[in-house]
Amino acid sequence: MNKVKKVKKDKTPLTILEKKLLRTKIIGIILAVFIFSGTFGFISVLSADKQDSEKKKIEILEKDRIIVEIPLGAGSTKISEILYLNHVISFPFIYKMMSRFNGYDGTYKFGTHIVSKKLSYIEIMDQLSQNPEIKRVTFPEGMTFKQISQKIVKEGMADMDTLTIAAANIQADYKFMQYLPSNTELRMEGYLFPDTYDFNLKASATEIFSKMLAKFDSVFKPEYYVQAERLGMTPHQIITLASIIEKESKHSDERKTIAGIFYNRLKSKDKSMRKLQSCATIQYILLGQNGNVKPKITDADTSIQSPYNTYINEGLPPTPICAPSEDSILAALYPDSTDYMYFVAVGDADGHNEFTRTYKEHLAAKEKYGT
Repeated sequence: MNKVKKVKKDKTPLTILEKKLLRTKIIGIILAVFIFSGTFGFISVLSADKQDSEKKKIEILEKDRIIVEIPLGAGSTKISEILYLNHVISFPFIYKMMSRFNGYDGTYKFGTHIVSKKLSYIEIMDQLSQNPEIKRVTFPEGMTFKQISQKIVKEGMADMDTLTIAAANIQADYKFMQYLPSNTELRMEGYLFPDTYDFNLKASATEIFSKMLAKFDSVFKPEYYVQAERLGMTPHQIITLASIIEKESKHSDERKTIAGIFYNRLKSKDKSMRKLQSCATIQYILLGQNGNVKPKITDADTSIQSPYNTYINEGLPPTPICAPSEDSILAALYPDSTDYMYFVAVGDADGHNEFTRTYKEHLAAKEKYGT
C-alpha cells in the first residue's frame, strides 16, 4: 500500500528585507488614514464655517430640554464628558471621533446651551457650534432689587428703565402678590428669589421677573401662609422681617434667635422697644442713596429721615430690604422662644452676634466690641 506523502508548507521565516517592506506598507496605510481623516476634517471645518450662518436652532420640547454649560476653550474631549455626565449621550468616545471626522472640533461656542438626548450626535454638535440661546445668571441671597437689576443690565439682557417699568406693572396669579405694594418698582423688593436661573436671551424684562417670582412662589409653601397668620403677620411682613434677618446674620443657628428678639420687641408694651434699631435698614437707605454701605454707621446715619429707618420708626419698614434666603424666611416663620431683647455684632470675620437681655448688658456688649 502506497503512503501518500504530505507536502510540508514552507515555513521559511521572512527575510529582513521583507520585514522592512511589510513594516513600510503598514506605516503607509496608517499615514494614509490620518492624512485622509485630517484632510476630510479640514474640508468639513471650512464647510461648517461656510454654512454656519445658514444653520438653524432645533426646536426642543420643554420636557426634553437638558441644559449644559460649555466652558471657554473646551474641546470635544471635555464636551463629550459634559454631555455624558448630563445623560445626553451614552458613548463619549464615539461622539469625540464623530466630532473630529465631521469637522466640528474648534467650532464649539462656550456658554449655556439647550440640548436633548433625543437629538442625534450630529444635531447635538450643530446645537453646540451655534451661539448659546440662553444665559445662566446667579443671584446671591441678600441682593436688593437695584442690585439684581444692575446684574441683569450687566449681563446685557435688559436696560434699567425697562426693568423698572416691568417691576412696577408686572401681574402674576400668585397668592403673595395681593400683599405687595402697588405702582412702584420696590414692590418687587424681596420677592425676586435668589437662585441660579437659565434665561432665554430673547426674554423680556417681564419674563425675567416672572421666572424669579415663580421660584419664590414654589419656595413659599401654602403652610407658610397659615403659619404667618398664627403669628399675626401678613406674608409681606414675614418677608420684610426675613430680609432684615438675612442682613443681620449669615449663620443659620443665630437667625431664629434674632427672629425671636425682633418679635419680642415688636410686641413690647414699651414704644421705644418697638423701634427695632437694625443697622441693616440704615445700610439699605445708604445703598439706595449713593450705592455704597459703610463699615460702621454713625449717629447722623441713624437720624436719616426715611420710612426704612428703624431707629426712628416703630415696627417694620414698608418693604423688604433685600431678597432673603429660605433659611431666613423659615427663621421669621418659626422664631426661637427667647428672653433676649438685644444683640450686637462681635466684629469677628465670621459675622457672629452676642445676645443680651437687658439694656445695661447691651451697652456693656457694645463697649466690649466697639460698636
